[in-house]
Amino acid sequence: MNVPRYLIRSFSNDEKFCVTSFRNEIQVWNLLEKRQEAVLKGHTSRVNSVTITSDNRFVVSGSGSFGSSDNTVRVWNLLEKRQEAVLEGHTREVNSVATTSDNRFVVSGSDDKTVRVWNLLERRQEAILEGHTSYVKSVAITSDNQFVLSGSLDSTVRVWNFLNQNIKSMVIATDYILDKPISSRFGNRVYLSTGFGLSILNPDKKEINHEYFFDKKLEKFVNDYYCCEEDLLPKII
Repeated sequence: MNVPRYLIRSFSNDEKFCVTSFRNEIQVWNLLEKRQEAVLKGHTSRVNSVTITSDNRFVVSGSGSFGSSDNTVRVWNLLEKRQEAVLEGHTREVNSVATTSDNRFVVSGSDDKTVRVWNLLERRQEAILEGHTSYVKSVAITSDNQFVLSGSLDSTVRVWNFLNQNIKSMVIATDYILDKPISSRFGNRVYLSTGFGLSILNPDKKEINHEYFFDKKLEKFVNDYYCCEEDLLPKII
């Protein structure tokens, strides 16, 4: 049976809506009423990431694939079910998008190795954050909107000061690091993992604590041989 396989991309903060994608289309589902709310068409390449603003007014998506000309961030009016803006600037596929909690800015990460900040209200590019040496696969924003986080295949997670778009600190690990930082909704904390355990970054204090190990034997090994921590766990440089 030839049935589309939709990829879940995001949920609204109130969990009323779920957003999925299939190829170059976006689907919005009303979870409370158990029906499809909208189908958003306009991308000409694969949709890689989608998010919803906290007020449920806009859907923001990023697209692109190898050789594609549609390496764009698009803004959709969810109430009117139409495309609101096309934000152009990335030169390779857009892998990840995120919005600030006040719904003023969008952040995107791309295979062009840049992180870009967009003014959602004025529909224009605000800043280009450069420094990664490989593809940027994920972006996130801390709950207080102070810091932008970006994960890359260069084995680093970078923390950018959102106010002046300068680098605040950089978290780096071995090749084991996973490229998706997760920002906590409860306080200014960022969760990082190398696959061996869970580390918590405090970007304000520029501190990182290794809170949980997934394997007790590894935890004992790291505690007994402190030098191994440098090789297996994230560290700030």
